[in-house]
Amino acid sequence: MDTKLYRPLIKGAVGLLVLWFILIIIKDLPMFQDIYIQSIGLTVIALFEIIISILMILVLWNMGKELTPVLETNLPEWPQSNVFASSIIQLIILTIAYNALEPLAHNFLKEDFLIYQIVFLLLALYPLIRGGKGLYDSVDVLMDFISAKSSDTSAK
Repeated sequence: MDTKLYRPLIKGAVGLLVLWFILIIIKDLPMFQDIYIQSIGLTVIALFEIIISILMILVLWNMGKELTPVLETNLPEWPQSNVFASSIIQLIILTIAYNALEPLAHNFLKEDFLIYQIVFLLLALYPLIRGGKGLYDSVDVLMDFISAKSSDTSAK
């Protein structure tokens, strides 16, 4: 495999780790612990968590944009690899967005929080169906890959 395949993965992992460390540092700063913003009903820490989560989503989005074309060219034996990878990235993005925006949704939707959950469920259905279909369509390729790997290890 080409090193072009690893570049987006490493860039994405480094970006996510840096943002995660920033979030840990911000959470431990004593000056932000008790500051509450009345207009949006959140603490400063919760607001920083939302901002960092949005930045994490952007890092994942860029990683997906860089990774999917590379998968298509570097794994020609598995043509659905880019569909499967982009679906996984989209599901991770939706999970981060759901968790990040949940405090805001609780504050603004109150009794109608079910709407928030239904919207994210509907948003998650597309990558789930798309990724599942991509995986289903490439079962033969994956079985050939697994059988080739197992025959290589048994020959040694």
